[in-house]
Amino acid sequence: MLFCGPEEAKDHEVVLAQSDRGLTLEAKTKNLRETAALMKHCSAFLSVDTALMHIAAAVKIPNQIVIEAPTLNATNLPFGNKFTLVKNPVVAGRNLDFYRYDGGDIKGTREELLAIMASVKVETVFETVTNLI
Repeated sequence: MLFCGPEEAKDHEVVLAQSDRGLTLEAKTKNLRETAALMKHCSAFLSVDTALMHIAAAVKIPNQIVIEAPTLNATNLPFGNKFTLVKNPVVAGRNLDFYRYDGGDIKGTREELLAIMASVKVETVFETVTNLI
């Protein structure tokens, strides 16, 4: 099940076009309350550091998987919920080199940040998910 806001609709179209529509659904929720209510029924949740990662922790989704992004650090891990981390080989635990809660932006250009996330291999994520569930 894909969760998204309006800004991610085009990305979801790409994913859905390449997926088995019998196995891949798009959540059509109107707000975070509806999203959280639907998420409570999930048996696993995969994300990067987003608001939905925190909602998944709050509703205690088992098998929560988080892909390490430059913004993920000890101050904003999923609170109160066990999770499995998919390590990012470029970030490599240096999250505070990229982002600090100082009012500033994430360090790096758009291209650099996309390259950082592209360093996480689909195969690694798939293996993590498969082993967990």
